[in-house]
Amino acid sequence: MTTQAERQKAYRARKRDRRKAPEANALTDFVSLPFCDWPGLAAHEPNWAIPLDNAGLDSVRFDDDSGPASKCGLLEQAAAETGTLLPVGSLGRAELTIGSLIDAATALATAINEYKREQLAARRNEIDRATDYADPQAREETMRRIFEIAHMEAQLGRQVRWTFPQWKVTGE
Repeated sequence: MTTQAERQKAYRARKRDRRKAPEANALTDFVSLPFCDWPGLAAHEPNWAIPLDNAGLDSVRFDDDSGPASKCGLLEQAAAETGTLLPVGSLGRAELTIGSLIDAATALATAINEYKREQLAARRNEIDRATDYADPQAREETMRRIFEIAHMEAQLGRQVRWTFPQWKVTGE
């Protein structure tokens, strides 16, 4: 007979093991055709290839059913160190690509936001120091420009949200 604590511990261990398993494996009992062989894939490819090309990035191809592999080996090293299983097949590679692109976009947006905030603050200080507040026209022009900068800073203080179709399934 097991105690409630033992059942809870076993439940948490099962849940932890499921989190370590790649999400793509949740579909293996239900999907027989590899993602790379799906006939609809070719019709969708320009939808991601063109924006990546516009950004000067190589398009992601799914010509075979190989799983994800990083160029420098960091993904594999991190998976080995943490005991995490990598996603499998072209579908796992596609899902990992989505997550990686979202992470990269978030990091780049953060850097751009920081840069713009620093530049706007520097420009505001520069305008403020160079203004002759005794002159009513100069004071009015300074206040207009500082208000314009404050408006841009307020925009940079907001978060934006993009919506995506759900692409991950866990089988739970």
